[in-house]
Amino acid sequence: MSNAKRTIFDLHAHPALKTWLYEYKLEDDHRSSPLFDPFQMQTDLPKLEKGGVGGAVVAHYLPECGITRYAKLLKWLKPTAQMVAPELVTRIEDDSIPNKPFYQTLEMLDRFEAKIAQAQRAGKKTAVAYSFSELQKHLAEGTTCFVHSIEGAHSLGRRHEKTQTYLDHLEHFFRRGVCLMTLAHFFENDLASPVDSIPHLLRELLNWKQDLDPNKRLTNIGVAVVEAMLDIGMIVDLSHCTEPERAQVYELNNRRAKKRPLVFTHVGAYSLCQKEMNPKPEEIIQIRDCGGVIGVIFVNDWLAKTTDLIEVFKDQGVKNIVNTIKHIGTAAQTFDCVAIGTDYDGMTDPPNDLPDASSLQKIVAALEKSGMKAEDIEKVFYQNVLRVLEQGWSNN
Repeated sequence: MSNAKRTIFDLHAHPALKTWLYEYKLEDDHRSSPLFDPFQMQTDLPKLEKGGVGGAVVAHYLPECGITRYAKLLKWLKPTAQMVAPELVTRIEDDSIPNKPFYQTLEMLDRFEAKIAQAQRAGKKTAVAYSFSELQKHLAEGTTCFVHSIEGAHSLGRRHEKTQTYLDHLEHFFRRGVCLMTLAHFFENDLASPVDSIPHLLRELLNWKQDLDPNKRLTNIGVAVVEAMLDIGMIVDLSHCTEPERAQVYELNNRRAKKRPLVFTHVGAYSLCQKEMNPKPEEIIQIRDCGGVIGVIFVNDWLAKTTDLIEVFKDQGVKNIVNTIKHIGTAAQTFDCVAIGTDYDGMTDPPNDLPDASSLQKIVAALEKSGMKAEDIEKVFYQNVLRVLEQGWSNN
């Protein structure tokens, strides 16, 4: 077994959420704990460096306004938060004006880039890449490099009178260097509706009450935006989407003379964990056949069959992630369509044995111990994501 660190590229992480909400500095080594803690940081630069992480696709998630409507605890706490932390409340989506979520997301991008510049002044070798060629250059120089993505199409705005406005906002994000967009998230937007994707313990803690229809399809606006994404070269992320919505995207992509790679950035596998967000065996084949990739999430709720006693599975993260990686590779008959999409710093609760990015080498060591080929491990942790970015994030 090799002891050398392998380069890792995370398909889905949320350092921008912590810099947006709390103004955390990326260069600082923040507190991290195996326990669920929304104020810790799992992907600051010291932890990424320790874990051998060369970069990440940064998910810019503007917290949806529905959070304070459906999570009864947060709804109850909102008046207090407005008094003691008014600035924090302004970081939640404001849907009172159609364009406001779009401009809030642009501000989120600006703030993250400002934090990168601050880290550079502090002596950290880090950067944001705005094209695949820039990403290649930074990684070759040993720079910890981030790429922008958007999680949730509510960031395009809501209730626009014309479909063209959504397309104009999409084009603007693309010119800003956004490589992919997740169509759905926790709540219905003007493009897509989500499946249930609230971890059990968080649902109980927040007293989250929400009814969702898993049979919903993309709206006409959603179809138009997906077609535009496939045309311009912004990668479509199917995470959080309903199964019928995912089927629509496969069909739209299959109609093209040349398919674009599609992705699930942070999921498990349905055969191992029967959650609606997880791709089924036939979907794994769809992702393989279009040259896409499935990022394995670091949350046990989506990785293994569990009971209400989620704590039983807290220390089985390495085992569950290894099982999921190998299952997807077996189902696809190749490891070309598997990656990691940790979802670190996404207000999730990672397994206790994988509390933050500094622990990622445990997965590498476990896969090596399992007998997985070195070249396949390289694909899963690095090469597959870069290939998808090269093929899918472009004007070709």
